[in-house]
Amino acid sequence: MSYHRRVGSSGFWRAVRLGGGLRTGLPVSEARFPGELFVQAQLTARFGFWEPSVGPELGLTGFARLDRRLPFPSVQLYQQEDADVGPLYVALNASPLRFRFGMFLVNAMELQVGTSTPPLGVTTRLYLGLLRLGVAL
Repeated sequence: MSYHRRVGSSGFWRAVRLGGGLRTGLPVSEARFPGELFVQAQLTARFGFWEPSVGPELGLTGFARLDRRLPFPSVQLYQQEDADVGPLYVALNASPLRFRFGMFLVNAMELQVGTSTPPLGVTTRLYLGLLRLGVAL
């Protein structure tokens, strides 16, 4: 669930959108909160019903823990890996197959590449959204 608002009503600023929301997924054994809170800035372009977007995202995730069911050799390795994966992340979000039909939005593919902190750049975050439906209010 997310909410976005255009920065301006004409010119360049009409293509800029700011927003935020809540994303959730399947709960994993070690997730304290099986979801993410995020804020985004998007640059959009409109060509008929095709409306791709790209922009940065900053968020807080509850999925930044290793699944303890994985066959790692020791508890020390879990602790070392968990120290490198923080709950705060920054990412670049791209939606090349995003279409608007009147008040309805269909996003057929969304790709996000980023990193979690601390320290910045230690881990890579990759998110692939397959389908998202939205309604303009």
